[in-house]
Amino acid sequence: MSIKKQALLNLIGRLFEFLVGMGTPIILVRIFSQTEYGLYQQGLVIGAPIAMLLGFNFSQSLFYFFPLAETQRDRAALLSQTFFILAGVGCVFTLGMLVLRPVILDLFDSEFFSTTYLVIPLFVWFTILRNSFDNLFVIEGKAQFAMVYYSLNRLLRGILVIAAALWFHTPTAALWALVVYLGLVVLFLFSYLRTNYKISPLKFQAALFRKQFSYALPFGLSGIAGTLGNSADKIMVTTLMTAKDLAIYSVGSFRLPFIELIYTSVGNVILPQISRYSREPDGLQKAFRLWKKMLVKNVTITLPAAGFAVLFAVEIITFLFGASYEASAVVFKILIVSFLIQMLGFGYMLRGFARTRPIFPANLAKMVASLTLGGLLIWEWGYVGAAISYVVAFWINGVIQLEVTRRMMDMRWGELLPWKEMGIVLLGVILASIIASTSFLFDTHVFFHLAFGGILYFSVIYAWLYWRGMLPALHNLKSYFT
Repeated sequence: MSIKKQALLNLIGRLFEFLVGMGTPIILVRIFSQTEYGLYQQGLVIGAPIAMLLGFNFSQSLFYFFPLAETQRDRAALLSQTFFILAGVGCVFTLGMLVLRPVILDLFDSEFFSTTYLVIPLFVWFTILRNSFDNLFVIEGKAQFAMVYYSLNRLLRGILVIAAALWFHTPTAALWALVVYLGLVVLFLFSYLRTNYKISPLKFQAALFRKQFSYALPFGLSGIAGTLGNSADKIMVTTLMTAKDLAIYSVGSFRLPFIELIYTSVGNVILPQISRYSREPDGLQKAFRLWKKMLVKNVTITLPAAGFAVLFAVEIITFLFGASYEASAVVFKILIVSFLIQMLGFGYMLRGFARTRPIFPANLAKMVASLTLGGLLIWEWGYVGAAISYVVAFWINGVIQLEVTRRMMDMRWGELLPWKEMGIVLLGVILASIIASTSFLFDTHVFFHLAFGGILYFSVIYAWLYWRGMLPALHNLKSYFT
């Protein structure tokens, strides 16, 4: 199956996953009060970073080693040692949390934390395994299976969490439903691996593990720094502010999930191909051309979407989450700026060619910037300061990795990135924003405001990019984006 078709099927599955996933918080904020929704988010803020840290980005090595494995025996060994090592890490953490429960509860005098204490280790354990094998079907090249998996996966999560919230009306019940969902997914993944690869802890290859660990070590260390950098804003808001503030910040962190969906779907398909190119004599140039093509498409989608989101931020937030979350619009606007560096796919070339060592100092710089700036700016501006610190730290990480990529390619900055295309799209965004701003002259329902403004905005964007030769005629748009 071609890369084009794999990416499209992966995107369709991720799109359905996104739509269902987006619906879950939209419904939960209407079931829970802001304080209750903030408490629900606290459980995620605590558990998700721990899972990322303990997972050590070890499974990311599958993107590199699985496409290069020549025999079924090698693939079985690779998947076996990856699964059981990560399962062992989760098991040790869970046992440690159970043994240390009296000590930890004495340190954190919180009634909510005491009632959800057992949720955290189980959430972490299952999340490590779920996240580690979430892209397995894409790596295998089973794009159709992946599409179905992503669709049903998120649907199950939404049904269980929302049902628990409606039935019990407590954030604790919603978190327990989340744990049940993760447990079911892990059980399915284990059954799949056992059936298709006969995974076993006995299928351990020391030589392969050393290579895998050597690849994963710098990536894992960078993952620790990256996780702390990514999570520092929410952790600090959780620690220094109220649960209601965290709820407002979490809604603002909604950003543009469908854009990240595109990055993930396309990137997960392209990365194994870049890894294959790394074995070819002229593979570096082939990989660069593939990466550059991805960047142009990313820019064409991201800049218009980001411009529209900033222009209509208040309307988007209040339409989706209600007027009580209008304050989240400021956070939403600020965090969108991070897409302007994320759209450049700054880590793919380094990961695809197993040059992962520079990723660690880049993520370390991000972590330091996030922690130092976060404390200062949250003290001064509250959750707005947290959003600013996140964006600055994210940009630092991205620029460093792009600089390393530029040196690897032995290119000037002018050659590395699609500057011309970025300038054309940006001019279109400015023009469309000016014209779409006329929609604010009419006092109408927020839905019609968004619809009218969106039609104006994207019509101008399309006309501009079509005139500049960056988009084809309407009947060819489908083939262009696939």
